[in-house]
Amino acid sequence: MLFLYIDQNQIKLFHVKKSLLGQYSIGFYQKKFQVDLLKNGKVINSDVLASAMKEIAANVPSVDHSRDKEVTLILPQNSFNFLRTEVPSDVSSSAILSFIKDKIKSSFPSSPETASDYFFVEDNNKKFISLYSIDLAFIETLQNSLGLLDYRLINIYPDTLSYYKLFEKTLRKGKVEHIIYGLYEKEMFGAYVYNSYGLQSQDKIEIKLNEKKDFKLTLKEKADEFEKKNQKINRFILSGIKADTVRQDLFTKEVGMWTNPLKRIIPHFYSDYLKMLQGQNQPELPILTYDMLIGAFIFNTENKDFSLLKGVSSNKNGNKNGKKLSLPKVNIPKKAVVLFLLSFIFGFAILFGVSKVRSGDLAINIPTNLTMPKIFTPKPTAMPDSPTPEPPTPTPTPQIDKSAVKIKILNGSGIVGKAGKVKSFLQDVGYEDILTGNADTFDYETTVIQTKDDGSRLANLLAAEIKSEVESRVVFEKLDSDNAADAVIIVGTDFK
Repeated sequence: MLFLYIDQNQIKLFHVKKSLLGQYSIGFYQKKFQVDLLKNGKVINSDVLASAMKEIAANVPSVDHSRDKEVTLILPQNSFNFLRTEVPSDVSSSAILSFIKDKIKSSFPSSPETASDYFFVEDNNKKFISLYSIDLAFIETLQNSLGLLDYRLINIYPDTLSYYKLFEKTLRKGKVEHIIYGLYEKEMFGAYVYNSYGLQSQDKIEIKLNEKKDFKLTLKEKADEFEKKNQKINRFILSGIKADTVRQDLFTKEVGMWTNPLKRIIPHFYSDYLKMLQGQNQPELPILTYDMLIGAFIFNTENKDFSLLKGVSSNKNGNKNGKKLSLPKVNIPKKAVVLFLLSFIFGFAILFGVSKVRSGDLAINIPTNLTMPKIFTPKPTAMPDSPTPEPPTPTPTPQIDKSAVKIKILNGSGIVGKAGKVKSFLQDVGYEDILTGNADTFDYETTVIQTKDDGSRLANLLAAEIKSEVESRVVFEKLDSDNAADAVIIVGTDFK
C-alpha cells in the first residue's frame, strides 16, 4: 500500500508491503517541488500533481509499479471541514446519527456535497465526536490525478488525525490534557492544539523562522493566550526534522511548557509498530520526517471502519457530480457458480426424463417435434468451369464497449469549463471513464483526437460522436502506447 502525504509544494511517500509470511517491507521518499501542488488545501492542476506523484513513486525501489496501485492520501487539515462536539448524556445510541446530521446542518449550512465520517473518544464520563468531511468535487479531482497513473484511491486522512494517533496512547485516563503538537522544520514552525478528546481547533499555528525573531517566544505567547482562556497547555510534543537539534530541558524552559520529543514517544509507546515496520534488514525509518505517514498507517490498522470514501464511487461510474451511492458488493466464488449451473442442468435433465417414462416401461420416448441441431457442412471447392461462388459473409466488427473506454479530455481552447462540457456530452452518449484537464497550450483551433493506433476504429467512432459539435474536421494523432488513457481529446475553439 502507498501512503502519500501532499502539502503545498511537497510530497512524501511511505510504501508498506506485507508478505505472505506476515513480514513487512518498507520504502520512503520525499521531495519539494518548484511549483505549488495545493492552494488552500485544493489541487491546482491534476496533471501536475499526477506527474509529481509519478516522480516520487519512481524513486522508491520497493514499489512494484505493476501491482502497488492502492493509495491512501494524507492531506493538510485545510482540505477538510472539521467539527467536534460533545454528545449529551440523554442521546441514545440509536439517535446519535440523527444528532450528528443535525450538527452538520447547523455547522455547515451552505457547504457543497461532502463525504464524511466520524469517531468517538470517551473518557471521564464524557463522549466526544470528531467529524471530518471533504467536498465530493475535491475527491473527484484527486481520483482524476491518481487515475492518470492507474492508481486507486482507497482512503483519505487529514494530517491532524495522523498526529493525534501518534500520542493517543500517552493520554492518561480520567485526566483532560491540553496538548500542542508542533512541527519544527527548516523554514517554518507549525502546530495544532489538541486535548484528550482529539483535535481542539483546526486553525494551524504557523510561525516563519528567521534569525531576527526567536519562534520559541512566539510559541510561549500562544501558550499564555490559552492559559487566559482556562486551557493551560500541559504538554508540547515536538516533531519535524529540526526537532533532533533541540535540547529537551532548555526548550521546556524557554517555551514555558513541558516538552515531549516525538522521537522518544514512538519507541516507548509504539514499539510493536516500529519493530513491525523496521524489521531486521529494513532501512531506519526517519520518524520525525514521516510522522504523519506513520500515524496514518497506525490509524489505518486500528480504525478499519473509518473512511471518508463511504458511499463514494470512483469516477468510472460516469456521474457528473463524481458521486454514486453504491450497494455493498457480494463476491460469489466462480466455483460456486459452476456447481450451481451443473446442478441445475442435471436436475432439469432428470425431471425431463422422469416425465417421459411410461408406467411399467423404462423406454424413453423421444419427442418427434424436436429439431436436431444443424451441422455445418463445408461446400466443395468450385471447379474452374463451375459458377463463381458467392463471396463469404463478412465477419461482424466487434462493438466497442463505451463504458470501458478510458478518455482524457484536455482543454486547448482557453475557454473556461469547455473540457467539462465535452465530458458531459460524451457521458450522454454512453462513455463513463472520463478525466478532464488543461492542454499544454490554449491555442488549439481544431479539435484533436489521439489514439494509440492512428486512424483506429475508436478514433473514427469518437470523431463520429462529436461530428455535430465541431465546426471543422478533427485531426487524428497517435497516442503514446504507455499512456493510461485509450484516447485523448484536445478540445479546440472549433468545438461549439
